[in-house]
Amino acid sequence: MVAWLSSPLVRGVLFILILMGAYTEFKSPGLGVPGLVALVALAIFLGAPYLTGIASIVDIIILLAGIGLLLVEVFLIPGFGVAGILGLLLIVAGLLMSFTPAEAPGPIWPTFNYRYTVQGLKWGMTILAGGLLTSLIFMAILSRFMPQMPVVGRVVAPNPTAADVAADIPYPFEARVGDEGVTESRLRPAGKARFGSTLVDVVTEGEFVEARTPIRVVERRGNRVVVRSIKAEA
Repeated sequence: MVAWLSSPLVRGVLFILILMGAYTEFKSPGLGVPGLVALVALAIFLGAPYLTGIASIVDIIILLAGIGLLLVEVFLIPGFGVAGILGLLLIVAGLLMSFTPAEAPGPIWPTFNYRYTVQGLKWGMTILAGGLLTSLIFMAILSRFMPQMPVVGRVVAPNPTAADVAADIPYPFEARVGDEGVTESRLRPAGKARFGSTLVDVVTEGEFVEARTPIRVVERRGNRVVVRSIKAEA
């Protein structure tokens, strides 16, 4: 079983599960299940070759150190700097080293077997590149189509629309173009005006308007309500 879990095909599938689980967890934080799947896949991805003797404890420590630096960069340090770059390099190094067998101890230094090391690095680069490309394709499909599916859409939250993130417009039914009101304070050129029972922030086109002056709305752009004195129009 351990040898089967250490096979290139299974490790490639595990690598895809790691990336997809981490992506889904970051896209929809709080679910827990995708993150758990990624952690279990990572444990098998590293544990199986460790039990067969392909990976060493040093490879695992390097990989975990890279993940730790990347998390520090994401959650504690703003931007993307030295810690993030070093973390990514350590993660790639740890992953590749987990495909190369440990060298046999010699009388003075380890016996280096060039053929096995190169073969392991080739397998590692092939599996990591293929898994990354496959994961990117699945990520694109996940973000594009799955939120609309009736069952999966409950698990993966859809991206917000422009209407969802738009700020609420104050006075949605008051101070529309053509509405008439009375200034409550002097407009210099901004101030307060009352339209019916609603007090609205307004601004003129540059002129000063005294308090208790009848005004009319001549322009409305979101929160910006432009008014003009009715006396000036006359």
